[in-house]
Amino acid sequence: MHHSLRLIAALALLLPLAAQAATRVDERAPLGAGGRVEVSNIAGKVSVRGWDRNEVALSGSMADGLTLKQDRSANRVRWEVVYPRGRSNGGATLE
Repeated sequence: MHHSLRLIAALALLLPLAAQAATRVDERAPLGAGGRVEVSNIAGKVSVRGWDRNEVALSGSMADGLTLKQDRSANRVRWEVVYPRGRSNGGATLE
């Protein structure tokens, strides 16, 4: 029982540190009706929802050390989560 309490206390102390290890994502780009959206992410979660605006939005979080690359044209927006060489863990949660 004592060991369980110590483990729970240790995890409670580490949770705020894990939450700080994420980078917040909040991106927007203009895109008209019929445009194409692409999201590339090799680990983590991506959710897609439609709306009635002439823009697309990407929000969520990424593990520290990851970067977000955006490429767009008149009828396409592409976001790619870029991982450091040799690393595919950590992931990103985007919607």
